[in-house]
Amino acid sequence: MALETFNFIDSLVPDNPVVSDGLVNGDDHMRGIKLTLKNTFPNITGAVTATQADLNSLATGVTKLKGAGTYFDTNTTDGLRNTIAGDIDVVLQGNIAATFQLAGGVNFFKVSGSIQATGELKGPGMAPIGSAIVWHSDTLPPTDEGMWVWCNGATYNKADFPTAYMRLGGTNGTTFTVPNYQEVVLVGKSGMGGAAAPGLLASIASNLKGVLNGVFGSDTVTLTASQIPTITSNGSMTGTASGSISGSASNVILGGTAGGGGVGGGGNFGLAGSASVSGSFSGSASVSGSVSSTNTGGQAHSNVQPSRVVNWIIRLG
Repeated sequence: MALETFNFIDSLVPDNPVVSDGLVNGDDHMRGIKLTLKNTFPNITGAVTATQADLNSLATGVTKLKGAGTYFDTNTTDGLRNTIAGDIDVVLQGNIAATFQLAGGVNFFKVSGSIQATGELKGPGMAPIGSAIVWHSDTLPPTDEGMWVWCNGATYNKADFPTAYMRLGGTNGTTFTVPNYQEVVLVGKSGMGGAAAPGLLASIASNLKGVLNGVFGSDTVTLTASQIPTITSNGSMTGTASGSISGSASNVILGGTAGGGGVGGGGNFGLAGSASVSGSFSGSASVSGSVSSTNTGGQAHSNVQPSRVVNWIIRLG
């Protein structure tokens, strides 16, 4: 009797058993076929309902899923669902958690909830590592929204944030510092991106306005004598005045008269009596001139523009 070695399906010989084999040898072939099937499908523990088309599609790498949804045996409410063309839903516990969609030639990924990632999220709309934003809170964002820190000049380890280390100017060493935006107003770097400097800050040195993180300016300023302009005031004044005068006097010698004794003869030189005076006056006057000053107290004065206080945070990861 011809009897092959029973391992897997490909080991079966279609010509066995031969016609000359007796029925008594048939049990050997039956046991061999059972062993071959068990060896070939060791994990099949139930009915296989896939058609030959389904199985054939596996050979080409294309598995057809039913539009109503394909769910897992262990969690029957979790799976994939395709109800319309260009739209695949990820279903968790019976609810759509995310959707892959093609609309207008553009692919979309929509999530019902928040996205958490252990690696860097990249793409349009994402804040790249090393970018800083205004933050209207004294509490940092939660770490599931990215690794954000205060822009306060603090030091961090290169090993923890290698991308931030490189983008924030780190070239060697094991640590780096973030920019310090406390109590300063941000100014665009002169000549950024290779553009020509506009010259709006002509009085500021290039090694300050043209270098990242350069700091210049002061909250107060004291003017020097050469910075104080000469103050000259010209003008004139005109006016009029008027008034009156009156009075009286007694024992006034009015002048000599007949019968007077004269000096030698004694007596009065003239007649004695009283007199009164009255009258008025009027006139005008004008004054012109100039006043100049070269200095005052020399005290410092405020040089701060109207400002609003905010926090700045920067993304490290």
